[in-house]
Amino acid sequence: MRISCLCYIKCMKNRIRLIIGAVVLAAAAFIFLHKDPTVEVPDFRGQTVSDVEKWFISKSIPASAITYTYGYDDEIEAEHIISQSLEAGSRMSREDKLTIEISKGKAVTEMVSVPDFKGMTKEEITAWADLSGIQITFREEESIDIPEGIFVRASEETGKEMKKGSLLEIVISSRQPQRPTPIPDDGAIPVPTPIPTPHAEG
Repeated sequence: MRISCLCYIKCMKNRIRLIIGAVVLAAAAFIFLHKDPTVEVPDFRGQTVSDVEKWFISKSIPASAITYTYGYDDEIEAEHIISQSLEAGSRMSREDKLTIEISKGKAVTEMVSVPDFKGMTKEEITAWADLSGIQITFREEESIDIPEGIFVRASEETGKEMKKGSLLEIVISSRQPQRPTPIPDDGAIPVPTPIPTPHAEG
């Protein structure tokens, strides 16, 4: 009789263990199935690329979900984050994509020296502007001393340093105006000398 009671108690304990195990597994499955599949995106601005990659690894997000771009920034030092495509505080799933812009540091401003355009044509000045990255605007002006189509003057003097992309105005000589007839010192208006009419021989 005692042996039967012991077997019964043992069987009951095993059943209780099985029931508890089943309940635990069911709870774990419920939590897993109802777990929020998204993660909150932090503010990466000012952080390093290494900080971003550590976060991705900790959240089990694949490396393919992140894209890096590069740009200049006067305030954010090189190799630090300028901006991100997903706002801080938003939710990101493992299927979403995140683009991170990384700073290349301050932009290096290229300078261009204004050359001596004397004697150059409009076409030659245009060719120089295309190569140097300077924007050119032209206007024409009559000139007595400079042939038509030739440089007259510029809005910046020769040797001036200009930033690439700056605007430079160039004046080009148009048709030359007629020179006025000189007036004698005594103020008299010169009278054209009459041309004699040939007489017919009789």
